[in-house]
Amino acid sequence: MYFVLFKNVLLILFAFVFLGARTVIAESNKEKIALVYANKWAPISAGDEEQVKGILPDLMHEILHIRMGLDISHLGRPWGRAQQDVESGIADGFITTPTSARKIYSNQSEQDVLYIPFQAFVRANSEAEVSLKEGKALDKLQNTTFCDVLGNNWAVEFYGARNIDYLTVPSIDICLKMLDKERADVIIHASPVTQLFIKKLKLTDRISMIPHVYKESPRFPLLISKKSNLDPEFLDHFDSTVSEMKDTGEYDRLLNNLIKRNLDLF
Repeated sequence: MYFVLFKNVLLILFAFVFLGARTVIAESNKEKIALVYANKWAPISAGDEEQVKGILPDLMHEILHIRMGLDISHLGRPWGRAQQDVESGIADGFITTPTSARKIYSNQSEQDVLYIPFQAFVRANSEAEVSLKEGKALDKLQNTTFCDVLGNNWAVEFYGARNIDYLTVPSIDICLKMLDKERADVIIHASPVTQLFIKKLKLTDRISMIPHVYKESPRFPLLISKKSNLDPEFLDHFDSTVSEMKDTGEYDRLLNNLIKRNLDLF
């Protein structure tokens, strides 16, 4: 009898050890991904290391963790370092413009992950507001001063295509202050970022956003380092997940909700 009892105890212990080992192996085999974000681009992304928050980390958490079941690390870093980390393989990837330089060390998703609407901002009740709401072309506006941020390549291409000269300043909040003081007339910039600064500067009643969204509004794919250990089929799975969300309209609803939520958060 004692032998049978001892044998049963051994079987139970073996079962626990076996199941525990399977759990450990399953957890160790669970795919993980580390993404880096700009640490000073509120409300898109802001905060250092694991404290990063914003529209983009929230969006990627929804896609990668909730939809795809992956463990994900969100890390906020200075943009220069973030790019170096992806190039070296320290981080798996980031969401940004696939420039020729970045294509050398990364593979991109077919689906765009983030769409940032660029819209015009003007003084409330100004001549520029009336003209733009009537649909007048930017290059037809008379005696109009445009303002944007120094180093913004998007603005260089956007205004260059229209042969429009514009002022450049160090940051978008300076453009907004100039707009309020009638030293500038039109700002065309990332809508979520500009709205956040308008709120912080308490200019909500003094500056209007024109509803029109410009077709040049940037769309960013996911770039994965060629040195990443992610499964080679990862990007295919990612693309099919995002594509399905867009087909059902779920992606647009989610992005709009995240923009609203993060404008209140920052």
